[in-house]
Amino acid sequence: VRTRLLQPLGMRSTFTDTERAEGYRDAAVPHDLDVTGRARPREAYRWRYPNAAGSISSTARDLATWMTFQLSGTTPDGKRLLPLERLQETHAPNIPLVLLPTEQKLFLDSKRRGYAMGWVAFDHRGEAFVAHGGALDGFRCHITLLPKRKIG
Repeated sequence: VRTRLLQPLGMRSTFTDTERAEGYRDAAVPHDLDVTGRARPREAYRWRYPNAAGSISSTARDLATWMTFQLSGTTPDGKRLLPLERLQETHAPNIPLVLLPTEQKLFLDSKRRGYAMGWVAFDHRGEAFVAHGGALDGFRCHITLLPKRKIG
């Protein structure tokens, strides 16, 4: 992950273990709501090795770089890390997700939804979106891309 993605993309403030992330000078502190509803710092969940769920700590700047890569397939200096067609395959739905009747009322302008390779792919008024979110012990992130408009 570090040598094939993070370093070529220049994502120097993104880490795959808490030891490095917590040593970063601008590391965020996780928070939870207490019984009165006020945000309070909490102890972070710690991991030593990368895992599939929740093992990336990053910054808004590095996430913007990640979104740009997802939309273009290139590094900030224009180097292509993989063919754009292969990257676009990761955004294509492979497993259909059926909108339940209650969801259909909420998503009137959506006709399709499916699970891609790590993304939920869906449409809104005919526009293709891909999105993925995650949360772990006081942290939350959600990324949404509009590939045809190159917006994230």
